[in-house]
Amino acid sequence: MDAGGAERMAINFHNHLNELNEIESFLISTRKKGQLLSVIKFPDKYCFLNRTKKGLLYSLLSLNKFLEEKNIQIIHVHGTSIFFVGLLKILKRLERIRIIWHDHNGNSPNIQGLRKIILFKILKKIEKVLVVSNYQKTFYEINFKADFIQYLPNYSSVKKKYKESCEDDVFRIVLTANLRYPKNHLLALRALNILVKKCYKMHLTFIGRITNDDYFIGVENFVFLNKLDDYVTFLGEVNNTQEHLHKFDLGILTSFYEGFPVSLIEYGIFGLPVVATDVGECSSIIGGAGTIISSNNLEELVNAIEKYYIDRSLCDVHGRIFRERVMQEFSRDIVLKKLVNVYSEVMENGATNNTK
Repeated sequence: MDAGGAERMAINFHNHLNELNEIESFLISTRKKGQLLSVIKFPDKYCFLNRTKKGLLYSLLSLNKFLEEKNIQIIHVHGTSIFFVGLLKILKRLERIRIIWHDHNGNSPNIQGLRKIILFKILKKIEKVLVVSNYQKTFYEINFKADFIQYLPNYSSVKKKYKESCEDDVFRIVLTANLRYPKNHLLALRALNILVKKCYKMHLTFIGRITNDDYFIGVENFVFLNKLDDYVTFLGEVNNTQEHLHKFDLGILTSFYEGFPVSLIEYGIFGLPVVATDVGECSSIIGGAGTIISSNNLEELVNAIEKYYIDRSLCDVHGRIFRERVMQEFSRDIVLKKLVNVYSEVMENGATNNTK
């Protein structure tokens, strides 16, 4: 239950399906409780398995017992938990239960070796795969039937708060992403360094989980060596982004790869103009309501931020258009309707021959 995109979506589905009162949803986390535990609205329907490497068998038995006690009919598995649930399927302990796997990893088409072999063996035994990008969809359709794979966009449950008025004229930029390799925070810092040297009044805030590994040390060192301490804030992991996003003028995403980043949807809800790299579904999410740049292209990022800094009216226009787009295309009700239809289809059709 750390504050990641897949975890947020699992909690969104759990909370909102129960609120609709059409489907009873239970939520299970395997290895960690995490900060997002506080936003679960139905804690009586939450189960923590406390999975460890040594206690793997015990966790599997606990999961199987929980499924039987609650008469679970569908397991909606998120991310790498497919390997954990797949063990029960291989051991033939889940004969009556339908399994849907939700792959949130935009880099999954590059999976190789033994991990890919095991994953594909598991996928041959389940009922449906949900993907968050057309890149993933194309990859899986090479080996599986088209109707076995379905694209499902993400959405966010944050609620807009109106932007605070500031006495200064500092241009406030936010990057919401856990501080780890694929998110490429250094590109954002390199761009900021160039723009600050032009005497632009800017401030960059990073929102996301911090682990004191080599990646974060490299980011910290860049800030220190380039004397950017007064221009950068590390806010850390939060579970209430709505309490922060209304303070900013521009949202950016600098990732090397993505699936369907929830952070873009959250930027849109708050009417922020956006600059994002052309990875995953970023371009299809933004449409013409923002700026798409090439991955790891410093010059394009600098130019895009500078454009919004100079022309604040463009910020307002793109922010308004993007908000309208998000509310029309990626609203909670639209996505949940598609998900409920998937559940109904899986229950009606049962197990299928999903390989070509």
